[in-house]
Amino acid sequence: MLAVKDLTIALGERQVLRNFVMDMPQGEIVAILGQSGSGKTTMLRAIAGLQCAQAGEVHLNRTCVLCGDKCLVPPQKRGIGMVFQDYALFPHMTVEQNILFGIASWSKKERQQRLQELMALVRLPVEMVKRYPHELSGGQQQRVALARALAPRPGLVLLDEPFSSLDSQTRYPLVDEVKRVLKAEGVSAILVTHDLAEAQRLADRIGELKEGLVETWQTVH
Repeated sequence: MLAVKDLTIALGERQVLRNFVMDMPQGEIVAILGQSGSGKTTMLRAIAGLQCAQAGEVHLNRTCVLCGDKCLVPPQKRGIGMVFQDYALFPHMTVEQNILFGIASWSKKERQQRLQELMALVRLPVEMVKRYPHELSGGQQQRVALARALAPRPGLVLLDEPFSSLDSQTRYPLVDEVKRVLKAEGVSAILVTHDLAEAQRLADRIGELKEGLVETWQTVH
């Protein structure tokens, strides 16, 4: 599903990634552990098409989408969903409008059907569709952000420290819920985090990013 080969990225004078390698099949959830500044988010941005590189390749479904300093496929055509640390919900849009944002080209019937599916999947009451982000709790906002990322049926979802602003009482039950949703949709996902417990609860496989690459991978049983 995803193959990253010898990805090398420098930001100014700082080498962020060096010969970074990762392969994952469809449906697998991978967590990348690393401290702040270790290159986790840069790696996600390169996969998403928001960051080019000095060397290396990114392949999605056997199609090369990035080759060195050339981004061969634009972000909107990569079939990737993203969930951000601050959720990045549109404050002036309702829950319904946020979730349906990426599927505006679908028919009204298709959009409404997908909305109903996603509200049930992320376990949000139907009456919330007309609420705005500021009327939701942090956990509810996270569920909306996940539903929005999944709406276009992406093959891969990138999770950029999406639980870091939540307290532990809210965080870990939500991590379990997110895993359930991702597995139900059958999508691959990459989580970047500095929280080992979070990674162990969500992922099938964990790698620790040090000095620009992952040297060993741990399978989660």
